[in-house]
Amino acid sequence: MIEHVGILWYDSRDGVTWSGRITLPRPLPAGVGLQVVAVPKPIRGKTREKYDLHIEIPLPEAPPAPPGPDDIRFKGELMSQWFAPPEPTNRRSKILIWGDSGSGKTKAALSFPACAYMDNHGSAEKYRVAYPHHRFFPPRPDVFPTPDNVMGAITTLLGDPGDRLTLVLDDITTFWDQVQAKWSNLFLTRLPQSKGHHAEFYSFQPSDWIHPKRELRAMLRRTMAIDMSSIATARSQPKYAGKGQNFMEVVGQIFAGEKGIVYEYDYIFEFIVEANIRYAVVHKQRITPGDKPFPDKFEHHIDGQGFSDFYNIFSQYVDPGRLNAPSHAVADPESIPEPAAYQQVAQTVAGNPVQTAEPAPPPAAAVEAAPPTPPGDHPMAAMITREQLDRLAALKAEYKIENPEWGQTLEKFYGVKTARALTQPQADHLIQYLTTQRVPF
Repeated sequence: MIEHVGILWYDSRDGVTWSGRITLPRPLPAGVGLQVVAVPKPIRGKTREKYDLHIEIPLPEAPPAPPGPDDIRFKGELMSQWFAPPEPTNRRSKILIWGDSGSGKTKAALSFPACAYMDNHGSAEKYRVAYPHHRFFPPRPDVFPTPDNVMGAITTLLGDPGDRLTLVLDDITTFWDQVQAKWSNLFLTRLPQSKGHHAEFYSFQPSDWIHPKRELRAMLRRTMAIDMSSIATARSQPKYAGKGQNFMEVVGQIFAGEKGIVYEYDYIFEFIVEANIRYAVVHKQRITPGDKPFPDKFEHHIDGQGFSDFYNIFSQYVDPGRLNAPSHAVADPESIPEPAAYQQVAQTVAGNPVQTAEPAPPPAAAVEAAPPTPPGDHPMAAMITREQLDRLAALKAEYKIENPEWGQTLEKFYGVKTARALTQPQADHLIQYLTTQRVPF
């Protein structure tokens, strides 16, 4: 703060300066000093100079305003809206099986209980009558396994699983090919001027891949969310070196499909046949530490009647209770709206800041104003009961309110320092406030 207090004249001939008493406009706070500032003014004459005198008073910062009701937060309450302590998982097993033709993928998937079997290229058609407890898609010859129909059937199972325990997609390689063909046809029809358009076919451009991959991801998210064991089979294809002069050299086998899907599944098995013996090679197993893991490689068999024992082996390592527990309806993860706060952040990052409405305040009747402290002879001055005190102690422990915060709240709202000094109406008000508002410290 700078304030004007007087004028100073300086005579350059004899060096005489004016001095005198300066009266401050107000008393200085304790411990605060001041500084006199001389500001030159236009020269009046040749020998005298005129200055304005100001004082500069460094006032201390204003104390922060006391917290209001909206500023009171329980420690950790905001965090607990997004984070929770660990609980036993209800996630079903999500399995990817891939291998050459004849390695037993389809029969292994058929060995699981109560399948909703998505046969999108006819691999299980000849086996269906041997599994009357399964249900198969397509259900009729006039329903074709197009990507839209497959997606519709899976979405239906999310909300109405019925008595099904296992979802099988046989195979995901064909589904991925069908999705690419669908979008190629769409681009061929709708983008006649694009670089990929060749009259009779369409070549995907780099920016086009987002659309088929998004459809594949939507299918995967639904099969991961569904309250059933989920199995996808995939074909195998050669794996090439990809480097050096021999970059086209075949160095092994890999599943045929979009390479990112491996991150979604809990178990990944490669089926191979060596000397007429079928093996499952374990490439991935996501298990709880301490549980029994699969061996790196194990045998599985198909008996003389054509039935696989893969499920019997699998259930030795995975809790069969989870494999046979009844399924329940779940929300479609592709239709759940994002939180408003996340949408606002996402749109702001994208360069489109949005205005969101302020959250509506709680109803006025939810928490009334704190009752004043009545005089000692007032009929409402009855002191807090033991039941009220125990309830407040439990709430204080539940929200982990420290003693300084607890005392500050009591003093601010009710003018007391301990809960024992509350009246019964005040105790009821505080209990109502904690249990209904749950506004964190």
